[in-house]
Amino acid sequence: MVETPVGARCPTCAGVKRFRSFLKPAELVRAVAYGIAVGAVGTLIYTFVPFLGPLISFAIVGFGVGQAVSIGVNRKRARELAPIAVACLLVGYEIGLVGLLGITGRSLAPDLLLVPILALRQLQTLIGLLIGALLAWMRVR
Repeated sequence: MVETPVGARCPTCAGVKRFRSFLKPAELVRAVAYGIAVGAVGTLIYTFVPFLGPLISFAIVGFGVGQAVSIGVNRKRARELAPIAVACLLVGYEIGLVGLLGITGRSLAPDLLLVPILALRQLQTLIGLLIGALLAWMRVR
């Protein structure tokens, strides 16, 4: 049963539809930029402050990415934002580690892009990213 202004009705009779908010292209670009920036900076901070561990660190980064994506679209809710937040977390992770390795003086070779992917062989890092992705998904959903 669904509560309506005139009383309780079944869902088909009530005709309750979810309000659809449309996102502007500028808002989507801003959300992606904010999300990737927070993901990259969060990954850099994780590498310099490793005492939290990858589980807690990437959970915090994932929540931060979800929050940044939400702020980028002026706190609108749309189902397109959840996959965008997860993608921003993963791209930010890649950019953060590649940027860190580039800063430390390693030559920018094509194999440098594989280093973050190979780092996922550590189970805690993989689980931490999955937890972060779940939190980013839930934050904008």
